[in-house]
Parts: sequence; structure tokens; C-alpha cells
Amino acid sequence: MRFGRVLGVLVLPSAVLATVSLAPAASAGTVDLGSAEATTLAVAAGPGGRVVAICKNTWGRKGSRNGAHYIRVKFWGKTKCNVPVYMTGHSTLYTRRGSVEALGKRFTATTTVDGSGGTFAHATHRSYHVQRYRVVLVAPPNQVWVKAQKGCKGVGTDIVTCEHKPLFRVP
Repeated sequence: MRFGRVLGVLVLPSAVLATVSLAPAASAGTVDLGSAEATTLAVAAGPGGRVVAICKNTWGRKGSRNGAHYIRVKFWGKTKCNVPVYMTGHSTLYTRRGSVEALGKRFTATTTVDGSGGTFAHATHRSYHVQRYRVVLVAPPNQVWVKAQKGCKGVGTDIVTCEHKPLFRVP
């Protein structure tokens, strides 16, 4: 079997294309899990009030059918900054009563972008869940966080902690 490249486009042999077209379709579609994505901002400034770091936290979830009785819930949290900052955090999915259902990877790095996510394959219809995304951001040297939106604490210091815990219902 040969693969070729024509003007930067990968050309696949017809046998491979036939295999791709015969692959089973995804389960019966997506499931609306309410507000799919949300964001908050944190802003750090140095001497004289000059803004240097702006970080945006984004978190969300989406659902898809997983057989007749279950909904697969994919959840994530991501932090993106315009300059490298030290950040650590993770995303977790809980039951309404606080039992852990799925854990995203914990991240710790000095970087501009990082995040965490996971999947819970056995959510039942009409069940309630809490998606938690928590991130700690350390401002660059000689800066403090001067602004942070709802869900964030630490304005006026060099460390801000943002935690988002929206409750949602699987239809």
C-alpha cells in the first residue's frame, strides 16, 4: 500500500478510504448539558500599574450518548496567559453529594497554556453532577494580581486561586 502527497495534501489509497467510510457512526449524537463553556479573567500588574499578565480560565463540558442508558460526559478546564506564569490545577467531576466520578490530570508548570480534563462514561439520565476546575496562578516577579472575576481570590497578592464548581443536570 502506498501513500502519496500531492501539493501538500495527503492522498490515501482507495482501500483505506473504503475502510474509513465503513467505520461505525458515533452514538446517537450529542446531549445538551446546559452552559457548555464559561470563562474568567485574572490580570496582574507591576510597578506603576503597568499590566503585564492577563490569564483567561475556560472550563466546560459536553455530553454524548453512550448506549441506551448512559451519557458520556467530557469535561475540561484550561488556562491561557499572554506571558509565562507558574500555574497548577486540575479538573474533577463529582456527584451532587461530593463523591468523585472522574479526575482530570493535575498540571504544574511555568507556561502560557495548560489544562486538565477527563471523561465519565456512565452518567445516568436526570442525574446531577458538579464540574470543578481549580487553578492557582503565581504572578510574574514584582507583580500582583489587580483584577480577578467571580470565583477567584487573591487580588492584591502575587497568588490568585480560581475555582469554578457549576452544578448541571443530565437530561
